[in-house]
Amino acid sequence: MGAEPTLFDDDRGTRDPRPGSTRGRSGDRVAPAALGVADLNAAIDESLSRSFPTELWVRGEVASFRRRNSKHLHFELVERADDRSLPKARIDAVIFAMRWRRIESQLVRAGVHLADGMELCVRGTVDFYPPMGRVQFVVTGVDPAFTLGRMAADRDQLLRRLAAEGLLAANKQIVVPPTPLRIGVVTAVGSAADNDFRQEINRSGYGFRIVVADSRVQGPSAVPSTISAMRALVRVGVDVVAVVRGGGSRTDLSCFDDERLARAIAAMPVAVFTGIGHEIDTSVADHVAHSVFKTPTSCAAALVERVAGSYGELESLWASIRGVGLARVRAAESFLDDASRRSTRDALRGVATADHSVTAAHGRTRAAASAALRLAAARLDSAATAVRSFDPARVLERGYSITVDAEGRTVRDAGHLSTGAVVRTRFARGEATSEVLEIAPMRTQRDQQQDGRTT
Repeated sequence: MGAEPTLFDDDRGTRDPRPGSTRGRSGDRVAPAALGVADLNAAIDESLSRSFPTELWVRGEVASFRRRNSKHLHFELVERADDRSLPKARIDAVIFAMRWRRIESQLVRAGVHLADGMELCVRGTVDFYPPMGRVQFVVTGVDPAFTLGRMAADRDQLLRRLAAEGLLAANKQIVVPPTPLRIGVVTAVGSAADNDFRQEINRSGYGFRIVVADSRVQGPSAVPSTISAMRALVRVGVDVVAVVRGGGSRTDLSCFDDERLARAIAAMPVAVFTGIGHEIDTSVADHVAHSVFKTPTSCAAALVERVAGSYGELESLWASIRGVGLARVRAAESFLDDASRRSTRDALRGVATADHSVTAAHGRTRAAASAALRLAAARLDSAATAVRSFDPARVLERGYSITVDAEGRTVRDAGHLSTGAVVRTRFARGEATSEVLEIAPMRTQRDQQQDGRTT
């Protein structure tokens, strides 16, 4: 056997044999009794079995989640410090394949999907593996209600905090343009949500422009990816940002309850619409967003409806303008007709009066008769001239023209035209068709006088 191990005791300054050693008959020291590693691990295993003879419940946060050889699930259960910065304790955990089938179906029914960062309460046994000297917790059951309860409690607490800061209403106060045709979409490119949203928009027939920012919508990178995508769309310049995702378990959608994402939405300078396929509850992102919809398709449909309503209002406005214009044209035409009839009547009355004067003066001298005839002729000419002055053809002969629009309506105000409109102008001889290139308001005499004083 080798030399006996010794300890150096600085207080005593002497070399003493290790406690437990013995001396032989000759007084020589002999090696102490020592356990082998296997015996030590067996003793630890027996001690743990006595300390934890039955199953127990343990709560903690899932970390380092992984599945080995597509059979067993391995992860860590972590208990973090109060500031959530670093774990203060951890233990390896495993769910064996046969047990996982039952646990998985239970979690699916509850809408829970195992992932890093999730709070779990699990039932199981403390297991010590002697050959490797490793302690692990063998999970035999999971309490989904604990996970969902913690998620709900965290969500409610966050909502109260955001409400106290006024962030739940921040994005809702942003005014959406009447015709939001430039749509920014945050989603996983090529996903069902992406396709459903695009199809609904394209089916509308309106001139939408869609800019898609690819983003992760599940897992640890979902939150920073979504925030980066929203900010990128703002830099491009869009009217509305739509954050859309298909359905999933409650834990799959947990990224939309993240405080970082909620604050980013509240700080957005444009309205944020959410179309996330929730099962029942709404997420924190929904509460902070400007408008919330249950699916990507319904989110797109709402945008289409908004644009359609805006176009309807414009068409109604143009119809009203056209009605007012036609009424004024008809009133003007009626005024001209009345003036023409009055002029004709006055002329005929003048002719009848002149004829009566001629008849009464028949017995007078030729000179007087001739003078009367000349006077009547002059009056007749004057009346005829008055009648002719109201004749549109005569107005055209004086250099004026009449302009009508594409529907044949007389144009009396340049403000009723728009740039690019086609008009037809009738002159004394012939017509001309032209396109409106510029519209300038009519300058009044007062404006001209003002310009003169300015110069």
